This record gives sequence, C-alpha cells and structure tokens, in this order.
Amino acid sequence: MSYKEKFINEILFQGRATPMQVKFLAEGALKNIADKDLGEFANFAFSLKTRYDNAIQTIINAANEYQRETTMRLLKRGCAFSDIATLKSFLEQYFKRKLIACGVYPFTCTSISMNEYGEFISDTTKKAISAADEVAFLTALLKEQYAIGEYRGELLAQNIEIAQRNKAEQFKEVPKIENKKTASESEAAAKVISWLSEKIKARSAC
Repeated sequence: MSYKEKFINEILFQGRATPMQVKFLAEGALKNIADKDLGEFANFAFSLKTRYDNAIQTIINAANEYQRETTMRLLKRGCAFSDIATLKSFLEQYFKRKLIACGVYPFTCTSISMNEYGEFISDTTKKAISAADEVAFLTALLKEQYAIGEYRGELLAQNIEIAQRNKAEQFKEVPKIENKKTASESEAAAKVISWLSEKIKARSAC
C-alpha cells in the first residue's frame, strides 16, 4: 500500500475505507495531489464535511475544489500553465457559466465568458467568438494568466477611452485626405483646360 493509500484510509476515513474505495480515490480524484500536499488537502476536505453527506463524494468534491484553488493561486503568479491546450482544459472544467477575463487581446474593450457548452462568449455581442479569435485570445491569455476570473473594469474603461480617442483622430484625418484629393483633382483639371485652350488657339491660327 502506497503512502497516499495509507493516508486515505487512516486519515481521511479513520481506517473504515474498503480497499476498493482507497484505490478508487488514490488513482482517481487524488491522483494529481502530491504526497507532500495531502495534509493540507485533508484540512481542506474536513472543512467541507458539513456540505456533503456521502464520504466518497466529499473527497471527490474536495479534491476538485482543492485543485482549482491551488491552480488559482498559481494563476495569480502567472505560472500555472505552459500551453494553450492545458489552459483551455482547465477553463472548460472550472469556468463554465463564468467570467474568463477582461481586456485581453483581441477583446481589449470587452470581457469574455464561457457558456455551458464550453464556448467563449463576447459579453458585448453575447455571441461565440470565432475559431481564429479564440486562438488569439488564448495565446494572449497564456501570457496574462493572472487576469483569469478577474473583472478589470478600470482597464476596460481605459481601453474603451483610448479606442474612442483613436477613432476620433481617424475621423479628423478624413477631411484632410479629401481636401488633398480635391486639390489634386483641381490641379489636374486646370492642366487639361489649359491644354485644350492651347489646342483651340493653334487651330484658330491655322
């Protein structure tokens, strides 16, 4: 019997677990919890006992919540995931019907949530984002893992203000371009008129 299996039987079940229950938990719900973290997990699991009646279900739910909280602590340091596939799998497991992130490229002026089907939804359009935008979003989110689950209203307000300012500047440039075009066209027209006048004079002289 491994250290984890002994811990499950003696600490979590006070010696009352069957071999099948021990094996089920050791190779299932507790598989990704290191031996050195079992003591911390036990305290976490015991704190949930009043919320679940079934002992096995208590451990399974506790393991899921413990792993989520452990990962969230790593996220705040921006070092929980190293690839997009694992990041997406985590989001699909724990963030359905929840906010994913705010102000992350290419959605710097809105927030992205996940629906019950695992689709990324723009909170502005209320529609699923495209496959290309999903890749771009997850690539950016991998670099900003600390933003997961955080509503950053101040950042959104700043980004929206910058976007509106840039748009206003673009509109200011439009008349200038049109004026240049008009001046250029007028100059060309004047040259054509001058050329025609010269031709008319030449014919009159003949």
